[in-house]
Amino acid sequence: MQLPNLNTARLVLRPYVIQDAPTVQSMLEDRRIAAMCASIPWPYPPGAAEEWLGTHEVHHDQLTGVIFAVTRRQDDVLLGTVSLLDVHAADRRAEVGYWIAAEYWNQGYCTEALQALMAFARNTLGITRITGRCLAHNRASARVLEKCGLLQEGVLHAHARSEGKYHDVLAFGVCWPERMHSADG
Repeated sequence: MQLPNLNTARLVLRPYVIQDAPTVQSMLEDRRIAAMCASIPWPYPPGAAEEWLGTHEVHHDQLTGVIFAVTRRQDDVLLGTVSLLDVHAADRRAEVGYWIAAEYWNQGYCTEALQALMAFARNTLGITRITGRCLAHNRASARVLEKCGLLQEGVLHAHARSEGKYHDVLAFGVCWPERMHSADG
């Protein structure tokens, strides 16, 4: 699948290129990112960014995941990532994932990028249900999900292990029922 660029007022969401690896590596070496994202290891291993970028094409080709670099429109600075993970085309559902470099937190970039990704999922891919999860202590991430229209559906107790500790995870979701009753299914 050839990914398009998605444009918002301040951002361009684009496919990653291998030249982004050093910037991704540097951003994910920041312990603050790992403290908020259970799926990002700490310390972030050398070469992990290149390895991660190398998985994108397979996910895109098999439509099991869609991963965009979030860049600032005015200067093309890489800010972070938004993704559709665990895409189930037959069930028309996917989970969102995201991270933004700590120096760009609290500027609305993540919400703006996630809204664009969700519109793409709904309007282009025909996704009817989006889920998202965040560590319970990551209130900023929970607010992003809520601002994007997801509702908290539950708490997964001691669900994620990070830095040797178990953490509760908040589960969110939204569905667009008007899209769920099409002629094909």
